[in-house]
Parts: sequence; structure tokens; C-alpha cells
Amino acid sequence: MKFYKIPIYLYQIITKKRTLKISLENNTESLVKEDAESIFFYKKIDTINSNSLKFSHLISIDGIAGFAGSSAITDFLGEFSNCTSIGGVDIRENPDRGIDNSYECDFFRDAYGVYELEKICYFDDDRIQDEAVRAFIKKVIINYKSYISFYNDFYLDESRKFINEILDFRFEWTGNFQNYFVKKLSVNEYREKAKKYIYNLISNIPSKEYLILDNLASITNPKQDVLNDYFGDVKILASYRDPRDLYTAARNLSGNDWVPKDPIIFVKWYKWYFERFNYSNNSNVLLIRFEDFVFKYEEISLKIRNFINLDEGNHDLKFKFFNPDISKNNIGIYKNYHDQNAIKCIEENLSDYIYRG
Repeated sequence: MKFYKIPIYLYQIITKKRTLKISLENNTESLVKEDAESIFFYKKIDTINSNSLKFSHLISIDGIAGFAGSSAITDFLGEFSNCTSIGGVDIRENPDRGIDNSYECDFFRDAYGVYELEKICYFDDDRIQDEAVRAFIKKVIINYKSYISFYNDFYLDESRKFINEILDFRFEWTGNFQNYFVKKLSVNEYREKAKKYIYNLISNIPSKEYLILDNLASITNPKQDVLNDYFGDVKILASYRDPRDLYTAARNLSGNDWVPKDPIIFVKWYKWYFERFNYSNNSNVLLIRFEDFVFKYEEISLKIRNFINLDEGNHDLKFKFFNPDISKNNIGIYKNYHDQNAIKCIEENLSDYIYRG
């Protein structure tokens, strides 16, 4: 089961209990820069290690509405000798997968990510374009500070190159405050630069034949034709789960407020995701019910292997990371939830999504 947590390091940065101070050389003056823009443009990158292991198949994992069991897919694929599977790991449940695999690769689809930055092509307003670039830079720095094992100096350097590719010019005023003026780019021109940036990033990941990244692309947004343009023939494996268990799992995790507590709002929230699915008649998306993966393991594992053309002969670590016998403990947890009125409300309003065995 996947849990979403803010790293302590990032929490300290957000609450201003901690800052990142970087000493730089600017001519003969030694400066200390703390703001995102200064880190982005002025941090010195000493060495960049380029990876020689390249993937030939790119797979993205998605979970519908959170707590959806997508970690079962990333763990399952991590058992194959020709797969590099990154993300979707709960270290408490699966410490063997390692802390370095616990992050999500969300630089494309997230708010202020690569796809949203495409808005600079739709607006000629300098303020909208300036804010879009500024938000993207802040997103890069947050990633860089909080998940250094993945969003490392190479990520920072490539992001800097990408921004400089789309900028016409920039200048500082009132201290270190930056103004950004972008080039006049068509959508196609922007995407060509963005695709080069994305490819450089993921090609730097030490990878085997199959590279599996959690949350690289989404089945809700953008649409498949956009995904095809950015990523080519990328395959997406998406999981969903009984809403009663999803609600219970969210409530059992202290401090988790992004899943609605009010069962009526939760029902609307859950339906909202399903109404925006990008999988209808889509040969590049395979939707998997978590409960089926647990109770019909052989059937679903075969379906996954066939979908991405993965040979069972490479399944060297079977049941090491995803063991359906253990995952059974995560099914039916709603039965012990203290507020059965909330569960009944979910059952009555989301009957089409209830797992019936």
C-alpha cells in the first residue's frame, strides 16, 4: 500500500525552519544564495556522471485517487531481472526495495511541471509567462532539495539548460528578483525542447531493458495524443481499489488530509477521478484492480506481462517484493473501521466500484 508523506527535510524548508545555503563565487566576491532562482541559476555543478545503461521500454505506473495499490505493480515489476522499477515503495512494508526507490517521478505531469509550462505557448501576456517560468523553477528546486537521490545535480543542470533554451532573456531588479521573458514558441517548438529535456533526464537513470517510473504520466491528464507526442509508445499500468478500503487506509494514516474525511465529499472525490479517465479504447493503458491482483495473481501477472511483452523467464525474485499472501491483509480493512456509517454511505453511493470477490 502506498502512503504519501512530506519528507522531514522538505517540511523544514516549507516551514522555514531550515534553509539551503550555498556558497558561490561571483568574480572575487563570495555570496550566499538561498532563494530558488539563485540556486537554480548559480549553483555550481562540478561533475555530471552520464549513465551508459539505456532502457528500451518505458512504462509508467499510476494509481487512481491515491492509496490505490499501485505499489503492488512497481514491486511486482521490480522482481524481474531485466526491469528497473522506481517509485511506489512504502519502506515500512517493503524495506528490501530501498529508500532510493520511494519517490515518484512527477516532473512532467505535476502542477508547475513540464506539461503545465507549455502554457507559455498559449499566452502572450508577459506576466503569465513570467509566473509560469518562476513556478517551474520553484518546483525544480523543491524536487532537488527533497529527493536528492533522484533529482540530483544532473536534474538541476538539465533543468537549467531547458529553461535557458526557452528564454529570450532575463534580468534582475530589486535585489535578486528575476524577470523572465520567453521566446515566441509554437506548441510543437516547445515540445521538441521539452522532449529533449525529458529524454536526457530519464536516460541518465541507470536502467535495464525496462524502465518503470511511478507517476511519470497520468491516465487522467493529459490526453493520450499528448502523451504519445511527448513519450512515444509509452505504456501505462494503472491500479484502483475498493473505495471503502481506500477511505479507511487514508483515515488510518495520521495527518493525511488530502483524501476527504466527509464521506459525501469522498464519494464525489472518488467519482471525479473515474470521470476523467484516459483509458477508454486506449491500447496503451491497462487498468488493474488491486484486489484482483492479490486474489487472481497468476491471471493478472500474465495480463501485465503480455501487455508490456515481459518474459516470465526473467522473474528471478518472485514474491520477494510483492507477495499476494501478505497483501491480503490490506483487503477488507474497512470492516474494522470505527465509523461504519461512513462506510455504509460509501457502499450506497459507490456500489459500482465495490469489490465483490
